[in-house]
Amino acid sequence: MKKHPLDLDELISEGIISREVADQITQFYQNKSKGSGAKSKLIIAFGIVGALLVGLGILLIIAHNWDQMSRLLKTVIGFIPLLIGQLITGFVLIKKNESVAWGEGSSIFLFASIGVTISVISQVYNIPGSLASYVLTWMILGWPLIYLLHSSMASIFYLIGITYFACETGYWNESELSPHYFWLLFLAAVPHYYYLVRQKPKSNFTLFHHWVIPLALVCTLGIVGDQAPVYLFVAYLSLFGCFILASSKIVTDHRSFLKNGFRTIGTLGTFGVLLFLSFRWFWDDLGEAFLPIRSLEFLVACLLTFGGIVLLVWKTKSRGIRSIHHLHVLFLAFACIFCIGLLSTLLGMILTNIIILISAVLTIREGAHKEDLGILNFGLLTIAALIACRFFDTNISFVWRGTVFVALGLGFFFANYQIIKKRKADD
Repeated sequence: MKKHPLDLDELISEGIISREVADQITQFYQNKSKGSGAKSKLIIAFGIVGALLVGLGILLIIAHNWDQMSRLLKTVIGFIPLLIGQLITGFVLIKKNESVAWGEGSSIFLFASIGVTISVISQVYNIPGSLASYVLTWMILGWPLIYLLHSSMASIFYLIGITYFACETGYWNESELSPHYFWLLFLAAVPHYYYLVRQKPKSNFTLFHHWVIPLALVCTLGIVGDQAPVYLFVAYLSLFGCFILASSKIVTDHRSFLKNGFRTIGTLGTFGVLLFLSFRWFWDDLGEAFLPIRSLEFLVACLLTFGGIVLLVWKTKSRGIRSIHHLHVLFLAFACIFCIGLLSTLLGMILTNIIILISAVLTIREGAHKEDLGILNFGLLTIAALIACRFFDTNISFVWRGTVFVALGLGFFFANYQIIKKRKADD
């Protein structure tokens, strides 16, 4: 029997109301709940945007009159946004502790105010320091807001900030600060993400984290590359493999590519790296590269590959061997090909192209079986990209290249037409 709110089953059994009336009452409360949820999301969005606009407006007003102000006045103005942000935060903690909109809006305003105050005071008193040290100080001071206000927007800003810090110190500019501080800073944000996954799996903030966290890891993994960066190709493919394998456990709607950042980034990253490694020059350079086993890159590659294997075994035991997708084992296949390539660079290149082709064919087959145009076209695009890459490797005439792409285009059209036709027949 279908359950109804307000003990409607009892009212139906006593003959006070009919089943139709009970269903109408249930539908009324369901629509009311949906409307309330949409209204709440709109209020949260307006609160966040409002806080950002107020902060930007204050900055523009101050900037217009900055040169005419004394040092003391500049110092006072520098602390005003921070003081206002703290007062608003205190008000939220005391009076609006249950309001998500107030919490997110106040946390963003205070988070931005911290950066403004640090910047103003440093400029007024000519305090030396690099951009990396400024961002690091800002992120450390802003981190408590994530847990003090349970703010997901503060968490997103924090993750973006520490990722920029890692890129600034690890890739772009030399700094006295180590980029490896990122890993400790990243771990400090993990408890909040765990809370979101467990308590609010369908929240938009959780969805944003599903994209920001893997992107942050992808952007920063390369900071470990110094002695033997070639190992990082194995590390990246293993990281993408871990994303794909873990996505079904972390993300509620793991079949949606839009909502599943881990799976989407893992899939695109896997094929992107494999296509990059399908060229002959990489394997020629690999044969001449210095590959010390005692290096951080080798350790990271081994740890990520081992982590992927653990996830693969866990998935096999929990859901059976039939749950294993060809994308789940690509990282392991490439790890084996990489070892083979150390002995024969030509064989390594050939095997890389073969696994790309096989995976693309299996993707096309999956898309046709599920009647999913997205999966089907992704497989076809992968084959097209592989063919295009091989054209750069070989001396093939433009006539043959044109012929192949015309044939591939016809294949696109025919495959999509067949699925659309089948869908209409089923309807």
